[in-house]
Amino acid sequence: MTVIAQPYKCDACGKYRDRDTNHWWLIWVVRLQDGKTDRVEMQLWNDELAREPGMGHCCGLKCALGQAASITQTILEQEMNATKSEEKTDG
Repeated sequence: MTVIAQPYKCDACGKYRDRDTNHWWLIWVVRLQDGKTDRVEMQLWNDELAREPGMGHCCGLKCALGQAASITQTILEQEMNATKSEEKTDG
């Protein structure tokens, strides 16, 4: 059995990645060139990318999709609030 020195924890359900598994996903937010639009990206596990700052860790597709939906909802709410604030200052 391989022991992982620093186990990863699923950001959605809290499960630890305590053994070698191949069904884990990574999830992160990319800021697009316009500087105000964000995009959620996900991919199957990669040990190198897993250590990157801001990288989300999910124990399976169900948790990864749930996290993507949650992050997307947060992004949309922030964009709607920013639009409302801009309308108040312009109006």
